Amino acid sequence: MAELSSVIAVPMDSHLPHDTEGKLLRMAHDATGKVVSAQSMLRSSQLRKKLYKEAICIRLQERKGWLAIHTDEFPAGDVEGAAQASLAIACYYLEMDELHLQTTTRKQR
Repeated sequence: MAELSSVIAVPMDSHLPHDTEGKLLRMAHDATGKVVSAQSMLRSSQLRKKLYKEAICIRLQERKGWLAIHTDEFPAGDVEGAAQASLAIACYYLEMDELHLQTTTRKQR
C-alpha cells in the first residue's frame, strides 16, 4: 500500500464560544501533535502505532464533548464539531492501514 498522510485543519486562534475554556480545541491540538510526530516514524514502529491510538482516544473524547454541548444554537450538540473529530479518527485509521470493519451481534431476546 502507498504511504498515506493526512492533515486535519485545526484552528490556531481562539476557541468557539460554546467550547468552554477551549478544552475541545486543546484536545484537537494535542491529537494533531501526536499524529504529526507519528507520521515521521517508520510504519513498523510500535511508538508510531501507540501515538495514533492515543490520538484516536483523544478525538473520541473530543467528539463526546462536542455532542454534549446543548444550547439554543446546538440543541442536538455541535454535530459539525463531532463530525470533524470523526473525520480525523477515520484518517488516523487509514494512515495506520486499519481498514477492517468491526461488527457486533446481538443476542436474540
